[in-house]
Amino acid sequence: MLDADAALSILGSALPDGVPSKVFQAIWNAVGGHPLSLRLINSSARGGASWEDVVLDCEHIGQADDGNTLLAERILGRHRGVLRDELSVFAWAGHSSCDRGFLRSVVGPVGLRKLTSYGLTVSEDWTSVRLHDIVEAAIKAGDWLSERRARELDDRFERYILSLMRKDDHNLDSMVVQLRGLLERKVEGGDRRTAFIYALISAWAASQVKPDALPDPHELARSLADGRGGDIDPEIALTVEIVEALHRYERHYHGVESARQKLRGRLGVFDTLLSITDLTDRQTAEIIHHHGKARRILLERDHAMELFERSLEVFPLNEAKLQLLRLYTKDRARAEEAEALALDIVRLAKGGKGVTSSVLLGLGETLNSVHAQWAKNLLLREEDFFLDRALRGAFANVAQAYEVLAAFARQKAWKDPASLPDFLSKLPALSAVMLDDDRACGAYAEIMYHAATKVSVDDYSLRALQAFEALRSPDPFQTRRWGETLLAVGHHKEAETLLAGIVDADGRIWVAHSLSRAKLGLGKLDEAKDLVDEALAGATGRNQQYRASFLLQRIKVRLAIGEIPAEDFEEAVCLADNQSVLEQLETLRSECEAQPNREGHVL
Repeated sequence: MLDADAALSILGSALPDGVPSKVFQAIWNAVGGHPLSLRLINSSARGGASWEDVVLDCEHIGQADDGNTLLAERILGRHRGVLRDELSVFAWAGHSSCDRGFLRSVVGPVGLRKLTSYGLTVSEDWTSVRLHDIVEAAIKAGDWLSERRARELDDRFERYILSLMRKDDHNLDSMVVQLRGLLERKVEGGDRRTAFIYALISAWAASQVKPDALPDPHELARSLADGRGGDIDPEIALTVEIVEALHRYERHYHGVESARQKLRGRLGVFDTLLSITDLTDRQTAEIIHHHGKARRILLERDHAMELFERSLEVFPLNEAKLQLLRLYTKDRARAEEAEALALDIVRLAKGGKGVTSSVLLGLGETLNSVHAQWAKNLLLREEDFFLDRALRGAFANVAQAYEVLAAFARQKAWKDPASLPDFLSKLPALSAVMLDDDRACGAYAEIMYHAATKVSVDDYSLRALQAFEALRSPDPFQTRRWGETLLAVGHHKEAETLLAGIVDADGRIWVAHSLSRAKLGLGKLDEAKDLVDEALAGATGRNQQYRASFLLQRIKVRLAIGEIPAEDFEEAVCLADNQSVLEQLETLRSECEAQPNREGHVL
């Protein structure tokens, strides 16, 4: 493959006006530095083809001819006997990129070496193998996949997914990121194997769940009643995941209360599963654990806690420990028990003993949201360990890893903004795969939002907005962050429109606070005052920690109105535990002391 300068030289050969930059970029994206393709395109241009036609031809480059031979055959035909097995996997996947682990399981290390030695692959990360685009085009133009080979690969794919379902690493998640399109085509085409549906559910954001593609969990559970636990482990795992996937979907599209009502109607699924004979202790614990998660969603805190505790009596399930820890953190009297569970999970994870990446990442995210001193101490001591696991997941395009990194970015922006530049330098660059996943994309957008507001608006706001705009179906939290990014760049009207459209009872106080900022920026002072008053009215109990920030906003609004906010200043300074808030309060106080208000009074 040639570099860009050499490619441009071949393309522009004997063309007086050269190659327009946009045309070159389109050609480069299609064929890269493949010399023969570049020569054929140059020949077409010299023969009178318009640049518009040349760009269109790039979509079908494999059908170009070199004399009496198709380009596809010229590129790959001589390799057919040597590379048919390897390239048939890409023809089957329908994509230039394939999960490295699956490809290795099918063609072995020798197959991976052949693809590299013949110069057919682009340098790629450790989770995937990607062909040059021109090679993919050549495969599409040729006959590389027989029906027999396709069936064989379907079966191998099923077995590969089943082998990953009990693993502790990121491999299942990263594989689904690479091959989600293939899985969706299989399932939508009627091939609804347990493994395929289970893998898809693990990748779907709430807005991407497709209920019509999922079996009814009641019917599925009843169909398993005559089985033996050890023989139907994947089917049991799928059943409980369907219950949770449907809840996420319904909550996203129909609201919290409607989703809870539907979930309550599915609780019988867990009893049906527990009636299966010969369940292993782990299966029994997992079913009870998922039942507990459902009860927690239904706000039945005591019942959920009882179920998680019962789950742990049956089997030491780390997933149940995490759920129980989250409930214990709501009760100061149980702080020691919460800390003990967190320490146990970390100990096991560092010792390589059965803690899934999902549980460890979930623990990292949870600790970032717990305000107890023990949680802060544990995070401080183990931050590098959590960040290392999260960054590994991010480089594998795992959505949950980005959500954990966003939680760390949130805390750093609040408590230690000076550490953000180093944190940002470790992140992977924005990729097309990431933009295609609402969870990962939304989390990345939030990280860029914090970078824009705490490090540099000029350097990071565009990246944040690009990621927010890529979201297919942003949830209320993502929409709020999007609006706050617009506020950071001074687009108050656009922010007002976004924020005013958010329906989120649980997050209403933060929406009201941000909307107040937009109204203040637009000079709508009475509305800004009403909204920040609403935010302050809800800043009680667990939300008391946000009161200083909300008071800061009310001070700004009252000053704009011409009021003397002395009591707000006094309360805000007493409550503030954030350096940025304190600095803003002191700046405003100094300005007020220097300038009398409309009635001639000073603060």
